[in-house]
Amino acid sequence: GVLEHVAQSCAARIGYLQSAQNEPIRIGYIGAVKKITLNRAPSVGEHLVTKVTLLESVMDISLLQCDTFVEDQMIAQTTIKLALV
Repeated sequence: GVLEHVAQSCAARIGYLQSAQNEPIRIGYIGAVKKITLNRAPSVGEHLVTKVTLLESVMDISLLQCDTFVEDQMIAQTTIKLALV
């Protein structure tokens, strides 16, 4: 649930950055998920907001910080490494 939401949010962020630079949107693969903290599971019907911050990008590998909130409460935090093909 939450980790899938975070992964989809990361993909959307990278796709947005590529589109903003007039680049074609490329396929990406999760290379690593590190330091995941799940404070609680969301309840059915709660609205998730995930802030995705690009920490570093070297060639085709990006490191992203992901913080997921329900209202003002952080429910999950992780870093994800994505590789683009």
